Amino acid sequence: IFERMHFLRGFENTLMDCLLEPEYISDMAEKLADYQIGIIEEAHRLAGSRIHCYDTTDDWGTQNSLMISPAVFRSIFKPQYKRIVDRCHELGMDIRLHSDGKLNDIIPDFIELGIDILNIHQPRLLGIDEVSKLARGKICFEAAVDIQMTMPTNDKTLIEQEVKELCEKWATPDGGLIGVEYGYLNAISTTKESMVFALECFEKYGVQK
Repeated sequence: IFERMHFLRGFENTLMDCLLEPEYISDMAEKLADYQIGIIEEAHRLAGSRIHCYDTTDDWGTQNSLMISPAVFRSIFKPQYKRIVDRCHELGMDIRLHSDGKLNDIIPDFIELGIDILNIHQPRLLGIDEVSKLARGKICFEAAVDIQMTMPTNDKTLIEQEVKELCEKWATPDGGLIGVEYGYLNAISTTKESMVFALECFEKYGVQK
């Protein structure tokens, strides 16, 4: 919702509208949610129960904090996320959300909304221990080894240590952890060998005992 909004409206305009024109931007958020719900319903009409999960993305964080305040997120965007999540679940689909940046302040909101899978590419940025305290056992994480702090080093010792820590601190039978690759290796100066090694480490440490 947020990404599509600032693609259409412009990033600065969207941020200003959230504060100065909340009714206008709330109406826009509702229309964008309507659009997503239409996609979900049409996919279900065409494929029925063969579609198990709806995948969407909204980057909410900078390196330090959210792009908007948690209060603005909850007043404008959270109700529309709720409509999307509920419709997915009504049609028998899980919902996976990708979001980059420091989004710790709204992880509890994602859990409350019923997001099934949260995709994170920067676990060290968020803080592995901090996220564990917030959400372990409450949501399924789909996590890559940190694409800023760890993968670019191509250091197998650091990669293995991070995977082991993620499996110990984020993975539970109640929530779950999906170890995932990052597809843009050249962008983060990472070798294919390092990425394959990271996935092998997830296989090694990811078995629930």
